[in-house]
Amino acid sequence: MRNIYNKKAQNAYEGQPLNKKPIYPKWWMKGLIWLNTFPRLWFKRHRLVRVNMETLDKKAPYLLFANHNSYLDYKVAAKSVFPRSAANIVALDAYIKREHLVRWIGGIGKRKFVTDASLVRQILYVLKTHKIPLIMYPEAHYSLVGLPSSLPSGLAKLVKMSKVPLVILINHGHHIAKPHWHHHRHVIKTESVITQVVTKDEVKSLSIAEIEQRLQNAFDYNDYEWLINQNIKIKSKHRAEGLHHVLFQCPHCLKEGAMTSKKTVLKCEHCQTTYDVDEQYRLSSPQFEMPFFLVSDWFHWQKKHVQHEVLKPDYFIRLDVDVALLPDAKGFIPVGKGVLEHSQKGFKLTFILNNYQKTIKKTPRNQYALHVEFSKASQKISFSTDTQTCFMTLLTPGISATKLYLATEALHNMFCPNKH
Repeated sequence: MRNIYNKKAQNAYEGQPLNKKPIYPKWWMKGLIWLNTFPRLWFKRHRLVRVNMETLDKKAPYLLFANHNSYLDYKVAAKSVFPRSAANIVALDAYIKREHLVRWIGGIGKRKFVTDASLVRQILYVLKTHKIPLIMYPEAHYSLVGLPSSLPSGLAKLVKMSKVPLVILINHGHHIAKPHWHHHRHVIKTESVITQVVTKDEVKSLSIAEIEQRLQNAFDYNDYEWLINQNIKIKSKHRAEGLHHVLFQCPHCLKEGAMTSKKTVLKCEHCQTTYDVDEQYRLSSPQFEMPFFLVSDWFHWQKKHVQHEVLKPDYFIRLDVDVALLPDAKGFIPVGKGVLEHSQKGFKLTFILNNYQKTIKKTPRNQYALHVEFSKASQKISFSTDTQTCFMTLLTPGISATKLYLATEALHNMFCPNKH
């Protein structure tokens, strides 16, 4: 069925699978990409370090996997393949009202966190027919605290099938320069390391398990440790604002959803404990001795709490949400209020569409991660089916989008412990 809808009438039909054949990047788009890349990276004093890249055939195709922390990742990826063109895996929401433009620069549309066999065919088509590098951000969303996120299963198998080298690009400092939870940018010096992890000869000889191990080892980074090691200081008087979105549980009283942030201070409104954030994002409290001092350590501590909670059979979260659907690149369709439930069975979203109740379910086995967004006034999450993407604004106070993010990962790992 052709996907036609009327926004005013809130009529929405399911979108089509994203399986268009990739086109070769337009040559005249190169100048625009480079113009938008090199001046900004020069201003950031960016440094690109190349490791084991001497044997890489610069004219042959290869897979480039990059970590994902901010908009700067795209610019470094373009710099790393210069002067060649490259294909890019792009989330559907980046296609909105500019699908042709994104396809002209080599974009291949995909819904986040959905296993899609057609995407594998598109990737192999680019490598074998266009013979250019293919850039992918396997974490598929910005890191919340500059730490590695869950990677989808099958990446090593894809490398083996492609029969091309695997290159890993790890960007350091991009999360600090523009934290996902913050609304300001910091001008700091950043650096990236691009490494040929698997050569063309090794693709043939290594097993899938061995490629997987190299891939997992390469995706190891911590922007807050990097910040301290580089002795970089963030002198902004608002550096802590928004941090409560990702540090949602108080270490002193263990209350969730009561954290607030202002200027350089985090505060628990339940027990009134305050936490100071210094120029290197180290944490301290005048009221009690902190069990950790890094943002990343606080995040890991929360993660363990959530992992313990979801193991209980009675784990259950119910919240009110405002729902918008994205069936294709034409735009979002607001459909109104809904109810989202999360348990060991996964997500269950219920809302009214055209006077009929509609229910969308996502089990832990087919949802390895969750897309999260923050603004000053709200928190949003999203997940997708093969033909529909659901964006939800959280309306229930005290429920953290970050907790749902951590619970999604924990449940997937619980049901798929040997997914790789």
